[in-house]
Amino acid sequence: MSYNLHKLSDEDLMKNIAKGDEISYSILVDRYLNKAISYAKKLYIEDYEDLVQRVFLKIWKMAKYYNSDKAKFSTWFYRILQNQSYDDLRKVKREKEFIEEYKSNIPTISSNLEDNLLNETSNKSLVILVIKNLKSREQKVIILRYLEEMSIKEVSEIMKSSEKAIETLLTRTKKKMLDILNKENYEI
Repeated sequence: MSYNLHKLSDEDLMKNIAKGDEISYSILVDRYLNKAISYAKKLYIEDYEDLVQRVFLKIWKMAKYYNSDKAKFSTWFYRILQNQSYDDLRKVKREKEFIEEYKSNIPTISSNLEDNLLNETSNKSLVILVIKNLKSREQKVIILRYLEEMSIKEVSEIMKSSEKAIETLLTRTKKKMLDILNKENYEI
């Protein structure tokens, strides 16, 4: 049966997907995955894998709204991909503006790290030194959670992610920060 599905047009696969056919969905993903990744990379989207995943999830969820009389599937697909890409780029821009604004309000850090380690804000100072090596989403989660001292729930609401996703991101980011600190021979 799946052999016959491979011969179907994109539009016919979408009709099956609208009925919940996961095999048709898998075939469509196989057809368009590399195209989506290539498009996202050309826009220099940092988290292109996440973008592509969100696009295919939208296609799954919106399959029942697709109308082959109005547009070819490829046109509809690229419109969703383009819109999601622009949304992501706008989000990254807002996050960078947020981080830059936050950084500009931070007092200058002493160049003598030993002195910084002696005062109570030393860990925050080290966080600030390391933060510029992180992706914007990682920077935002660290700033909100540790420098702004928000709860996981508050961070998840601001970043529009589940609490579990924020906890996972925090864990990965803290590990990355420790790796950076160890690489630079800093101590917390």
